[in-house]
Amino acid sequence: IGYYCYKDNNLVARLSNHGSGPEGIIQLYNQGVPKITMNGTNGTINLHGNAGYIQFGDTSSDNHRLDDYEHDTMNLTLTNGGGTPNYSYRQGWYTKIGNVVHMGGDIRFGGGWSGSNNTMYLSLPFTSYSSGGTCGGGICHEWNTNQGMMGGIFLQIDNNTSSAKWVYHNNNGNNNTNNFDSSFVGNGHYLKFTLTYYTHL
Repeated sequence: IGYYCYKDNNLVARLSNHGSGPEGIIQLYNQGVPKITMNGTNGTINLHGNAGYIQFGDTSSDNHRLDDYEHDTMNLTLTNGGGTPNYSYRQGWYTKIGNVVHMGGDIRFGGGWSGSNNTMYLSLPFTSYSSGGTCGGGICHEWNTNQGMMGGIFLQIDNNTSSAKWVYHNNNGNNNTNNFDSSFVGNGHYLKFTLTYYTHL
C-alpha cells in the first residue's frame, strides 16, 4: 500500500507501508537505486552509498557539508621503532565527525618493553591531514610512570602521519617539550588520555 513515482520506467520515489504493521517508509531513487531512506519503523534516515552528505544552509559549498560519521572501540597499539610493549590492558575508542577525530583510551603495562627502548608512539585510526604543520594533539589526564619529574604527558600529531608521538614536560623549571621514552613505563604503570586531530574526509 502506498504511492510510487516513476520517470519513464525508473522508480524515483516511494511513500508506502513498511513491514507487516502500520510503519511508513520514504525512499528517493537515482536510476532505480535507493539513495535516501527514511524508515518509520525505527526512526532512521539512511544516506546510501559513499557519496551522500547532509548540506546545511542555502549553499552548495563543501564547507557546509557533513559527509562522514564513524565511531568504534579499538585495541590501542604502541610502537617505538623496534621494541615490543608488555600490555596488561589497552582499550580505546574513537569518533570521527566529518574530518575531525576524537579519540581516547587507557593503556596499562604488565612489564617493561622487550627489545630496544626509544621514543614512544600511538597508532591512530586515520592518517592525519596531509599538509600544514601540527594537526592536533592530546593530553594524559592520569598517569603512572617511573619518572618522578614529569609535570605533564601529551600527544603530538604532525601532518600526514598515522601515529601520535608521546612527549612530556618536566618539573625542573624549563618549558621544553621532551620525547617520552618507552623505558619510562613498566609493570603497574599506566597512561589514560584523550586527543583530537584533523584528518581527510
